[in-house]
Amino acid sequence: MTHHIDLTAITLTKGAHHRREDGTCLLDTARVYLAVDWLVRVYAPACLRLVPALAGDADVLSGLGPVRSPGDAVAAGELARGAASRAAAAMDAAMAARAAARAAWDAMAAAMDAALAARDAARAAGAAARAAWDARAAWYAAMAARAAAWDAARGELAPTVTHLQDSAISLYHAMIQPPVDAPPEPEPAPTDTETAP
Repeated sequence: MTHHIDLTAITLTKGAHHRREDGTCLLDTARVYLAVDWLVRVYAPACLRLVPALAGDADVLSGLGPVRSPGDAVAAGELARGAASRAAAAMDAAMAARAAARAAWDAMAAAMDAALAARDAARAAGAAARAAWDARAAWYAAMAARAAAWDAARGELAPTVTHLQDSAISLYHAMIQPPVDAPPEPEPAPTDTETAP
């Protein structure tokens, strides 16, 4: 889903300053906390929920109170770093699984090469050649399985992508005229039961 924002219809309001000579805009500070809050309580949990083993980390981050101060940001950052460490370990495991899948794919390709070589060698034998050539069905089945896996992955990511797009648009609108005292509560991420087909 693509979202469009009419930028010509939006006017950013200048904010108050702590002191005129200071030049620090209160709205800019509020916008920074809105962005940090969204990254910690909405974006990171949505990404973490894509890996079932990291759902607990996602729940911890999304359950945090709003990030409104440097202390809140530091506390959220410590939790986010822990989640990032566990996500990196999960990524390493996934990459190892991917390497194993690649090795299996290479083995299947070698088997296909062997089948093709057997076909060539058996061409003179006629019926034996036809049997060897029929091994190509395994190749087509593997290609169909690969395409189905990509389609399933796109389907699994669609609810997360839509949620993040919608929440990013809400964040953008909140940043136009942010509350100086507190950021708005982020929208909760869809649960597994809400995204199940």
